[in-house]
Amino acid sequence: MDYHSLLVTRYSSLHRFAWIVAAAAWFLIGVGSLVTTTGSGLSIPDWPLAYGRPVPPRWEGGIAFEYTHRVVAGIVFIMMTILFIWTWRSVPARQVRYWALGTWGLLVVQAVLGGITVLYELPLPISVAHAGLAQATLAAMVSLAVKLTPVTSAGETSVSARGRRLSPWAFGLIGVLYLQILIGAVVRHMGAGLAVPDFPLAYGHLWPPAEWFQVPYLAPKIWIHMIHRGGALLVGIAIHAVGIPAIRRFRNVRAIAGAARILMYGWALQIILGGWLIWWTRHWLPTTLHVMAGALLLATGTFLALRLRGVETACRP
Repeated sequence: MDYHSLLVTRYSSLHRFAWIVAAAAWFLIGVGSLVTTTGSGLSIPDWPLAYGRPVPPRWEGGIAFEYTHRVVAGIVFIMMTILFIWTWRSVPARQVRYWALGTWGLLVVQAVLGGITVLYELPLPISVAHAGLAQATLAAMVSLAVKLTPVTSAGETSVSARGRRLSPWAFGLIGVLYLQILIGAVVRHMGAGLAVPDFPLAYGHLWPPAEWFQVPYLAPKIWIHMIHRGGALLVGIAIHAVGIPAIRRFRNVRAIAGAARILMYGWALQIILGGWLIWWTRHWLPTTLHVMAGALLLATGTFLALRLRGVETACRP
């Protein structure tokens, strides 16, 4: 067996499991969003136990949502622990092993933040940090899965190296996506999702009339809501600025062209979901799908940036 075949045999199972762990983390983000949307965050007032027991004595109200979130989080933690140990024992590359360690560490911090969120009764900074770190952990898991890809296809190495590098712009796109996600977390945890109750207009105008900003309790919510809407437009510009050149230059590289298309279609879907959750007055379904779609955009952007960097590095003399 040659070295190429050995790499494929050695890492294919590990690589697939890494993607399964990332998918589980994405599902966990959706479950966490469901907890927030249904107002179930304090249905179980203690942590790590539930009413002093490993399993809560009753399941009415939001207890089922919150406890399911904890169970799924525990499963993801176990899976990530297995992935970390497997990577550490199987992969000789020190950078990849330490990346697996760092990703596992992020999940530990995320669990602690979740406990603090409950014990301190959902303080806004901690709740936003908990939501933001969940997204960062997902991006780190996707990065680990990409790093565990053992080989580069022949189609990727045959791409012309001419033209400006797209990968730095793709990494910038990750920053834009993540900032928008953090703003969305502030909107969600401030209860500002319906601060502007119509869409695509705002109180019947392109910008909310001045009198609405005179209401003290409502003005901060309107501001953060409108910033989030403006951020969505910025995200769309950034996605197309990276995605269109990526498709044109790497049309023969299925992974890159496909990721770029997912970003552009996903952004359009995200706008529709944003309008849907306003029209349905923050119904749990469009709200949860909106959060999960945002996480998918971040994961896809991370994948695209790393693959672009790998192909561009391989193709440069």
